[in-house]
Amino acid sequence: MPPFTSSATDLAARTAGTWMLDPQSSVAGFTVGNFVVRSVSGRIPLTAASLTVSDEGSVSVWVEADVAAIDTGHARRDVDLRKPALLDLERHSSLVFQATRLVETAAGWLVPGQLTAKDTTRELELTATVVPEGEHLRVHATGQLDRRDYGITAPRFLIGALVDVEVDAVFTR
Repeated sequence: MPPFTSSATDLAARTAGTWMLDPQSSVAGFTVGNFVVRSVSGRIPLTAASLTVSDEGSVSVWVEADVAAIDTGHARRDVDLRKPALLDLERHSSLVFQATRLVETAAGWLVPGQLTAKDTTRELELTATVVPEGEHLRVHATGQLDRRDYGITAPRFLIGALVDVEVDAVFTR
């Protein structure tokens, strides 16, 4: 079935209710510049989430990711990311994204919300598609954040400032 690109009324009619994350089928990914000319990608498991759609089409979204399980495919890099100047995983092991609305666009949905990382909350806007798959909803969302907004410090030639984020989440009613 195609993604929802029609109205919020259509979304509500087809998906009203509360949907919970299937963590085994869901993940967040990221890509960030490294040493100016390369990029590094990684994955962070999504551990919990809910998506609630009212009969009128209003939406609330809450997603938690387990940063302590970050995986870039390079063990030493993953250890370095855990240090206080970067992700400080000893004190901050999760990321939380919350949103309370969807904005329709010709290409899908904008999801303006707030991302909390390292006890810092900043606005983050995601572009999303919502695809019904039988008894499931697949939500694919992308966005970009500036790591410096969250106190993640490193020389810019080591780690780029802008981080591309991609989420693929499966929800069940």
